[in-house]
Amino acid sequence: MSILMDRVYIMINYDYIIIGSGLGGLGAAGVLVKAGKRVLIFEKNAIPGGRCSSYKKKGFTIDYGTHIITRSEFGPIGDIIQLLDVEDQLKFFHLTRMPSYLLHKEESYGPFGIDIDQKNTLSIPIQDKNITKLGLKKEDFQNIFANMSKLVQNISITKTEELNEVPFQEYIESLQLGQGVKQILYFLYMAGLCVMPHEGSAGEFLRTLLYVMGSSIKSVWVEHDGLSFGYPIGSCIAIPKAIAHGIENYNGKILYNKMVEEIIIEDNLAVGVKTKNGEIFKANRIISDIGPKETILQLCGKEFFEMKYINQIHSIKPSIRSLVLKIALNKKITREPFQFLLTTEMEKAFESALNNEIPDIPIGIFIPATSVMDPSLAPKGKQLLLPGTVYAPYKDTGMNEKKLKEKVLSCMELVFPHFQNYIEWVDVFTPEIAMKLWNNVDGAINRVGQTINQVGDNGIDFYTPIENLFLVGCGIGKGLSGIGTEFAVESGMTLANNLLIKK
Repeated sequence: MSILMDRVYIMINYDYIIIGSGLGGLGAAGVLVKAGKRVLIFEKNAIPGGRCSSYKKKGFTIDYGTHIITRSEFGPIGDIIQLLDVEDQLKFFHLTRMPSYLLHKEESYGPFGIDIDQKNTLSIPIQDKNITKLGLKKEDFQNIFANMSKLVQNISITKTEELNEVPFQEYIESLQLGQGVKQILYFLYMAGLCVMPHEGSAGEFLRTLLYVMGSSIKSVWVEHDGLSFGYPIGSCIAIPKAIAHGIENYNGKILYNKMVEEIIIEDNLAVGVKTKNGEIFKANRIISDIGPKETILQLCGKEFFEMKYINQIHSIKPSIRSLVLKIALNKKITREPFQFLLTTEMEKAFESALNNEIPDIPIGIFIPATSVMDPSLAPKGKQLLLPGTVYAPYKDTGMNEKKLKEKVLSCMELVFPHFQNYIEWVDVFTPEIAMKLWNNVDGAINRVGQTINQVGDNGIDFYTPIENLFLVGCGIGKGLSGIGTEFAVESGMTLANNLLIKK
């Protein structure tokens, strides 16, 4: 039912309004429409997905963020795709190798890392004899996969909860691990959970590692397809597009280019939303996928909450921020789908980054070659690389973007000599662009960081003091764990299932 009043279109026939079509909002919507609920989603941009989306330029298809999906179809993304009966809409390329290189001054050492085609060890043994120049042992870079697996061999989910308040860095340094394993674990932590190791939770990482190892075992030994680490065919936007298609198949509605300006609250009850152009839409429940600060402080307003809750929202710590280069090459320079470049001076690099300084070698550089995983993303004979690194983790002001870009390119030269000769163009993605695209007040990778005091029972709650107003997204949901896009999907699905039970 709808009525026209003073040129404001008032909708009063929706069960749920969802603000934002990020993967948290889409995950919630998918569960709700499958249960027969009437759902309306508002998206301020022309495409769904938030950070998990893509754009086109000069024949290339480029992701906004830098993404490798750790569990692919074997995790929450697979769950929502299966629930909505759109498995045919989403396929993944699966990694079989994850090579890494150590960078020291003007030299690179490697590769070493994971390779499931290596019999028995499932690891790339380092062959570089010069590693001893760094005071390191070759043995520390052998059997990487087995040594990582040992971290979770005799640990349960319940046991990991006892480590929620133990800093990840402190925990790793207490273990007898080779330097190669430590290097990879540190960077996996930052690249996956997007938190600096001294502030992150050991329990959160171990839970996530348990989930990923379980998914990879299924992928390798049951499906025989590679690790569960994968990349969506068609670029990252293929994920939200597939979910959105399923939602629309079940009569859910998505309004693109439609920005919500206000959540309407009456007598401590969320009853609807007002768009930027003055339209009012009403629903029984409102779910926001645009972040706690953005929802509570911007769309609602402080006047509806006690100061204690406002202070809690202000105190939410976001994840680290990143700088990502989109490098279009007129020549193929690598066959590897995905690589890590790691500094040998991790502690020094941590300190520099936290002081808003550019280290001699960045903490790590995460390099998906997306057109290796899906050749359709680049014109024939060309290649697309999306290297990302830490950018002023928690500072209000950023690093010198030009200098950091040059530093990333020069480090890549150590592994890909003279590759800059083949660059057609480079786009630079910064936190400021994230703030503009998604109204992200912090410019962070995730609006809620998985820090020690924001995981497990201390996690950010779905439920707000306003009745029928809820939050979803990565880092939101007490007791949930995961990485980025997958955490977001699980957050949305879990809340939706809870609401269906409570009615």
